[in-house]
Amino acid sequence: MVLLGAGLDTRAFRPDWPDGVRLSEVDPPGVLDFKESVVTAAGARARCRRSALRSDLADDWAEPLLAAGPRPDRPTAWLIEGVLCYLTGPEADHVLSTVSRLSAPGSTLAGEHVSLRVFDDPVARPMLDALESVGAPWRSGVEDAGRWLGAYGWRAGMPDLTDPAVHHGRLADLDRTRLDDGPPRGWIFSAVR
Repeated sequence: MVLLGAGLDTRAFRPDWPDGVRLSEVDPPGVLDFKESVVTAAGARARCRRSALRSDLADDWAEPLLAAGPRPDRPTAWLIEGVLCYLTGPEADHVLSTVSRLSAPGSTLAGEHVSLRVFDDPVARPMLDALESVGAPWRSGVEDAGRWLGAYGWRAGMPDLTDPAVHHGRLADLDRTRLDDGPPRGWIFSAVR
């Protein structure tokens, strides 16, 4: 399993993983160094074979990752959460191209990305401005995540992001017609190679 943009994710330390599972995390040094200090101070131990690759996803991280254990001739589970929108379009394409190149048939990919539509949405503007003011601007989105993933050889499934919220009463007071007006503002996806 490979977590791209792993951040402060602690999956390696929580579930009881089956024997032989390797989990590789990729994120810049500052993020992973901070996480290491916290998990070490807490006495946490990884419950699988864990490697932490200190690299920016915009850089070349494939070869160092392969040296840590993942094999492109075997299916790999990839997770890209909360990171693609912070990359430029070409950087996000580089990440997906690299993941695709390193993925054997049967590999899986899960993550999320935002729609280009969100950048023109007046409801999203305050959030986008706030992110930019703290130095974390969203830099990219895609017109259609299914087509984007498909162009790299992935078969993707994407639920309607509003359905679970509506089902659980989270959007009861929201104008549902606004949510249904046009293409999605973002996607959660799972895909198979």
